Amino acid sequence: MSKDSKTSNQGEWDQNDENRDSSSENHSLNEYHGFDAATTKDIQNLARTLTHDSMKDDSSAALIKYLSHMSEVPGVLPYNEEDAQVYDQLNPDSDNFNAKFWVKNMRKLFDSDPDYFKPSRLGIAYRDLRAYGVANDSDYQPTVTNGWWKAIVEGFRLFGKEDESRFFNILKPMDAIMRPGELTVVLGRPGAGCSTLLKTIAAQTYGFHVGKESRITYDGLSQHDIQKHYHGDVIYSAETDIHFPHLTVGDTLEFAARLRTPQNRGKNIDRETYAKHMASVYMATYGLSHTRNTNVGNDFVRGVSGGERKRVSIAEASLSGANIQCWDNATRGLDAATALEFIRALKTSAAILETTPLIAIYQCSQDAYDLFDNVVVLYEGYQIFFGKAKKAKEYFINMGYKCPQRQTTADFLTSLTNPAEREPLPGYENKVPRTPQEFEAYWRNSPEYAALIKDIDNYFVECEKLDTKQLYHDSHVARQSNHIRPGSPYTVSFYMQVRYGVGRNFLRMKGDPSIPIFSVFGQLVMGLILSSVFYNLPQTTSSFYYRGAAMFFAVLFNAFASLLEIMSLFEARPIVEKHKKYALYRPSADALASIVSELPVKLVMSMSFNFVFYFMVNFRRNAGRFFFY
Repeated sequence: MSKDSKTSNQGEWDQNDENRDSSSENHSLNEYHGFDAATTKDIQNLARTLTHDSMKDDSSAALIKYLSHMSEVPGVLPYNEEDAQVYDQLNPDSDNFNAKFWVKNMRKLFDSDPDYFKPSRLGIAYRDLRAYGVANDSDYQPTVTNGWWKAIVEGFRLFGKEDESRFFNILKPMDAIMRPGELTVVLGRPGAGCSTLLKTIAAQTYGFHVGKESRITYDGLSQHDIQKHYHGDVIYSAETDIHFPHLTVGDTLEFAARLRTPQNRGKNIDRETYAKHMASVYMATYGLSHTRNTNVGNDFVRGVSGGERKRVSIAEASLSGANIQCWDNATRGLDAATALEFIRALKTSAAILETTPLIAIYQCSQDAYDLFDNVVVLYEGYQIFFGKAKKAKEYFINMGYKCPQRQTTADFLTSLTNPAEREPLPGYENKVPRTPQEFEAYWRNSPEYAALIKDIDNYFVECEKLDTKQLYHDSHVARQSNHIRPGSPYTVSFYMQVRYGVGRNFLRMKGDPSIPIFSVFGQLVMGLILSSVFYNLPQTTSSFYYRGAAMFFAVLFNAFASLLEIMSLFEARPIVEKHKKYALYRPSADALASIVSELPVKLVMSMSFNFVFYFMVNFRRNAGRFFFY
């Protein structure tokens, strides 16, 4: 068929469509008869041309769409009060606040002065990623006393002959690539290895090991670089929600925001203004503004609800500003609508700020699944699929499995890893894979896997050619405050970490003053009781024995006055560990802050005991002797 005949036939089809459309319009709306035939044909040709051009160059269409959206936002400092008043959508305290508009504004602000803000992004790719554990007869928590012995034992094992029977694979070799701006979901039943995969990507491998043959790159950075210099930019958010229960939601989030406040936050913007604004933004984004002055609480302390506490954990992790975010079942405890809003927030951040979020979900609605760009399906440690989320369902249907009606794509993919739930198509009962090994073998022999390997290899080559490592380091240094090492993973200096830690500890005491009050009152009562036993000893040699006993009890009770700190230390330990992984502060800074903040209480406790005890026992009433005591 010639080109002219095609055009003629196309014109006849368009004319027939036009006649049908115009006739239906005449029946429904007699007042309006539509465009004339020539105008309608011109519009159709124009639409057909634009559609053809957009299919030819998707990137150009995406760029045009991006620029049209970005032209609507001002690109101003949102934490500037004057700008916030002009643009009500940027004010988190306003009812008109729009989180997506705020993110777009930040993107335009960063792009307006890239030499100052130095925006960064980070992707990840890995080949033959394998994680394994070591079976030991016993294990124990390293402390100051046994840490050296554990190091010696591990050293002998390192240089000695390895016993292969002690090793077991948690994650079998797998391959994937997640570029900046892509949102990835990890699907699998409990025990499939979802948490281990996220921890491995986040370079938090305590308790297991990564195979030596594994190749991992973060846009040119190695996993060692991430662990040593940038572990605050690649975070893992655990499933549990651990917070100080007596701190309010606002205090918890503002503390995290202060410790991640960058040096290049904007000219003439102080740290406190920036931190309060960022905390308010994420509270408004996740629906926590009404809980600002409510205690976080826990299982024993009354506070916010379980779903709100989960959102506090999400907001705290989001305030870290990490480029790669690994969320482990972050939607647990959230209702379907809130979970969908959370995933939409991740999608907005990924699409506009070019972050790289990964999230493991055990229950995912279809609306939430449609937001994901990539999907990883794990089956007992084996990767049985990685690729575009919209192609996963078709891949397994072509394999020979049936997707029941009204079943979401995520549930269908997860059900394939359960022999009791998956259902093969008629005639494929003996053809489809059944074991995890068969699923993996089918995946490795598929054309999708071959295309993935080619894409990953090209990505590795690109990372070697581009000097992304130095660019990322420059961006990291630009965010750091003064008086801090360029190689440090932290954003603020040690002094600022201690200062903010002291402020948080005083807020904890304010939220729960019962322990300091009880400690002071207990010391006062014990001073009265003990001093009454040795009351008003005579100033003679016959009282030497009793004075020695009194002095012994005085030293003993002053030494045991800090026993109540053990409870607070055990409460704070998992929180300090989490904040260290977020690169908020050093554990040593928290320890020093605890000493400084506890000092006033310890002084009052000491005075309440020793003033009463010294004078009631009738020690020498001399200023020099008293202060020496």
